[in-house]
Amino acid sequence: GEGGKEAAGWGAAKAHVAEAGFKEELRYELVLDVTKAISELAERETRQSSQPEAPPAQASPTQASDGSAQAGGGPVSPERAAEVPLSHAALQQTPRRTLAFSHSLNPRVQHYAIAHFRAIRAAFGISPKAFAAAFASLLPELQHPSRRSYRLLGESVSEGASGSFFYWVKHTDGRDTGYIVKQVTRREKDALMHILPAYKQHVQARGGASLLRYLSCHSMRLRWPWAGKVYFVVMRNFFPAKPQLSFDLKGATANRRALKAWQLHQTNTVSNIYNTLRDWEWMDIGMATDLEPADRDELWSIISADTALLRRLSLLDYSLLLGIYRPPPTMLPQQKHAQLAELVRQSGGTAFISRDRQKVYFFGIIDVLEHFSLRWRLQRIVLRALYCLAMRHADSDGISAMPPPLYADRFQTFVANEVLHLRDPPQMAPV
Repeated sequence: GEGGKEAAGWGAAKAHVAEAGFKEELRYELVLDVTKAISELAERETRQSSQPEAPPAQASPTQASDGSAQAGGGPVSPERAAEVPLSHAALQQTPRRTLAFSHSLNPRVQHYAIAHFRAIRAAFGISPKAFAAAFASLLPELQHPSRRSYRLLGESVSEGASGSFFYWVKHTDGRDTGYIVKQVTRREKDALMHILPAYKQHVQARGGASLLRYLSCHSMRLRWPWAGKVYFVVMRNFFPAKPQLSFDLKGATANRRALKAWQLHQTNTVSNIYNTLRDWEWMDIGMATDLEPADRDELWSIISADTALLRRLSLLDYSLLLGIYRPPPTMLPQQKHAQLAELVRQSGGTAFISRDRQKVYFFGIIDVLEHFSLRWRLQRIVLRALYCLAMRHADSDGISAMPPPLYADRFQTFVANEVLHLRDPPQMAPV
């Protein structure tokens, strides 16, 4: 009867609350353990960087048959092995499991390709001391669970559509440190390890002028027996201030709407209700960036170089993340200009002030860890067949499942024509 339905409803509600509580507790432990491990690693690297540099080894490192790194023919400890940079060929030949070195007091935590990521951070101008300070600042608060610490965590963590979570690393006063800890799948972690040598070479050759910002990679085994690992990457937070508008742009058109057509034109809908808009909203609103010619040329150079790397590595499904921030209208002109300049400084080379000096654009290239695998090839075949059956063959050009050369060309063309409005947009490269 009605009483049974009500009891069932209360039971379901209690189960939901219990599940939410367990999820929050688990997430809290994950964030605490990972933050402690990254902070510990960064602090140790800070101490090492202040010590005199050891003379270089006479022989290049090789891989022993048991998986431990060797230099000059002798065995090397895991701690030393992680500090020895491997060549591109050596890294490709090394089993991925041997790239993980547990440098944490917590045996459940592992850090991957430490030397490579340290070199990448150096190319971006991130010192070991600054990196350590960012992760150490919130530790005292997290190590003593309280209502305030749970509130801080709730404000710093969000869950993506796939169920993975993002942790915005902040200072205790709520200021942004510039870093995000993002949960990734094992397949994405393996993809990052695969492209790491080429990625490191790319950012070093360009002096850090890149919108691809992967800064470290870690994993943690969950507490209970036979539990699997959870993988994380540390990335640049491309939004040092919350933008009023943000877009995720691929140059694709299939399933690239965040809003219904009628929602797009409602008062305050775009800026106040929905977080990140997509390609169709960008075109429907008639958006365009308003940059100084020198800044536009610099940005195009960065995007072109990054896209060429992604194309060469056979990656696809990446996006241009674009945020637009305008200071409050109540600010004095001097305060407004100072805030915009500070945001550009905090962005580390990924933000540009508009030509009218009234707003700042944040840029980043995200979600790059997808190889053109058999899964993507099958998806392309199926989707194109479905569009043909629906007599919409031309629309199949808007899907994301495309060979990397085609995906890169479409992405660059969209950025050139729709985002930057270049006078001489690039020609499609031959496939």
